Amino acid sequence: ASTAAAQRAPLAATQAQAQLHGQREALEEDEGEDTCFLETAEDVIALSEGRAFLTLGGRGMMEVPASLSCLTGLQSLCLSKNLFKTLPQGFSQLQALHTLSLFSNNLQSLPDCLWMLSSLETLMLGKNEIKTIPPGIAHLQQLVTLDLSENGLKGVPAELACLPRLSLIH
Repeated sequence: ASTAAAQRAPLAATQAQAQLHGQREALEEDEGEDTCFLETAEDVIALSEGRAFLTLGGRGMMEVPASLSCLTGLQSLCLSKNLFKTLPQGFSQLQALHTLSLFSNNLQSLPDCLWMLSSLETLMLGKNEIKTIPPGIAHLQQLVTLDLSENGLKGVPAELACLPRLSLIH
């Protein structure tokens, strides 16, 4: 009985793959008014109005789209695995943000607009090119988790001692 089940498993997987392939082809053929392919970050942002969570990770983006600052109700934002070197000043408008992941980008410094995100509890900055953390980090009084791993930091900033809720540092 177990031999028969083992023989059926690859067949079932093949059938599922064929079904998925058929569904993809059907979607590609139907390019009517109701079809929406989200190829650009701007498309995703436009459809994210009013949402609490947004992931734009792994898209190879060179800069953060300026329109992102319009999503003022955003609570969690993942911009990991892109190619950002800086953040736009409009980023400070994301006041509802609790979680921000900028992990694995090309950030070399942290702009002042980051320190205006007073609701921020989790900040993931690992795997960037950050050498120093500005004193402004002391403004993030709600910060609980901070990831600074794999940055080549020259030291831990004394201002981290001013963050009363900070309990997890990588």
